Amino acid sequence: MTSFVIVEDNYKGNAEKSYKEQINKEELLRNVIRNCSIVNMVEHKDFILYQFGHDGYNWSLVADADSCYMVVAGSSINGVINVDSLPKHDQLLSWSFDSLPEKALNMKPIHHKTYFPIYRRLIAYTDNGNRIFDMNDAIGYEGADSASFNKELGRLSYFMLWQALHGHQDKMPMPD
Repeated sequence: MTSFVIVEDNYKGNAEKSYKEQINKEELLRNVIRNCSIVNMVEHKDFILYQFGHDGYNWSLVADADSCYMVVAGSSINGVINVDSLPKHDQLLSWSFDSLPEKALNMKPIHHKTYFPIYRRLIAYTDNGNRIFDMNDAIGYEGADSASFNKELGRLSYFMLWQALHGHQDKMPMPD
């Protein structure tokens, strides 16, 4: 199982967010990654995509491959793409693919009440193209067991951010 996380460092207005909510898996991959080789590698796999930013974006993608998680990160600013893999026994990524979509069904997103210039999004897709989770700029969730859910989602978001900022990882604490 290979996993990809995509991070986009880009703020989008409400009209763009509405468009992104409707975009399908293939369009999302092409628009964010902008690299046909990477898109073809993950197109038929379960994956998680994380995006954040303001005027440009960094992205990371984790895809569930047969024997490992595939991790890809890049930037719209400089076009650099990094590819790596992680062992299949990673507990956070296992939770992300197995439990996150199920637990999110009973959660209600919490959004900023005032303007916040940084856009971020975490999306999970299945291999057949179904979107099973979309954080879409939420800052947290409320619902049954939300404390545990928010803690794990926060860990996943930081992990994805850390992967996306490949050239700056030495300045950031390593994800736990």
